[in-house]
Amino acid sequence: MTTDRRLHDQVWLLIGLFGNEPGELELRDGRLAFRTSSGVQFDVPLSEVSYVEYPWYYFGGGVQFTVAGRRYRLSFLPPPSHGGRAGDVPEGRRVGAAWRSAFQDAGLIGRR
Repeated sequence: MTTDRRLHDQVWLLIGLFGNEPGELELRDGRLAFRTSSGVQFDVPLSEVSYVEYPWYYFGGGVQFTVAGRRYRLSFLPPPSHGGRAGDVPEGRRVGAAWRSAFQDAGLIGRR
């Protein structure tokens, strides 16, 4: 399970109902990494990523997955508290589609 794709995008870790923390999600050389201002949250081979889902209520602008037993909920759209506005939706959905395609290529969508 690997992909030769490379992606690197700003994302927002969703915390509870209204909290968020900006970070960077990167796919490179068959590894997925997530960094925030607190440091590296994970940097793992794709084989350690599971339960990748694109819930309908994210409208293509977010993803959920599990790494090392922890569930991550990420948005590709900047929240209003970080300057996000309605005009950001098409770009966030485009970024989400690129990530979805990479996760599909790696065989991660629907993998438990």
